[in-house]
Amino acid sequence: MTFAARAVLEAIAKGEDAEALADAMVAAVLGQETVLLALAAREGGPHRWRRVIELAGVILAAERAGAAPGRGEGSTGP
Repeated sequence: MTFAARAVLEAIAKGEDAEALADAMVAAVLGQETVLLALAAREGGPHRWRRVIELAGVILAAERAGAAPGRGEGSTGP
């Protein structure tokens, strides 16, 4: 996502149309597993605690791997 963020900022700085780049960056962020799980857990319902436990597992696994959730090698996000 770093690449997408840089591309958006460069396009804006050059006065170019950055709509498509911005949409792609936002979609990439919102599509991350941690974001999707957090939103699902926030909604509540009968599966809330399963989602909360899964989200906690993803966060702790990323910490053990030495990376923030959703920021793995080759990531195109922020």
